[in-house]
Parts: sequence; structure tokens; C-alpha cells
Amino acid sequence: MNITETHLTVSQNLAQTYYIKDGFISITATVYAIHEPGVWEKPDVHDVDLEFSLNSKRCKYGAFKKLYNELFGENAYTQYVDKINDLVETKFLTKYLKS
Repeated sequence: MNITETHLTVSQNLAQTYYIKDGFISITATVYAIHEPGVWEKPDVHDVDLEFSLNSKRCKYGAFKKLYNELFGENAYTQYVDKINDLVETKFLTKYLKS
């Protein structure tokens, strides 16, 4: 067996956590990204993890989704999550590009 080394790529794994207060809903949003300095212009966000709390008590994902949709209508949860993801991803990238 012959193994030939071709190249080594150095990258950074980034994780930034944000706390969001939206009325009685609290959200802990963690953005996960990878970046190759000198190769990529900006980090590549590959995940945003959201944890929801109501009145400071953490909620189960499925229960929160069901409650949100029942309160605000079908697909309201998906729209809410998309909005939060867009906000935190934009904030993360804006901060990172300024540094």
C-alpha cells in the first residue's frame, strides 16, 4: 500500500452564541461556521442551533413548534425560525467581516 500526501488545508471552526429576547420568548442561537483564512472571503455558515424558552423555562423543540403554530397559524414556526436564522447569520457575518 502506498500513501501519498497531497496537501494540507488549515481551517477554523467558529461558533458564536447569541441571546435573543422576543416578548415572553427567549432564544439561545448558536451559529456554527467554518473558515479558511486567505482562501475564502467569508466564513461558511453550516448550521444555526436554536433553543427556545418561555418565561425562562426551556422548551422541547417539538412542543414549542406545535404551540407556536397553534398560536400564530400553520407554518408560522417555520417563518419565525427562518427570520431568526437570517438575523443571527447576518449579525455573525457582519461582525466577522469587520474584524
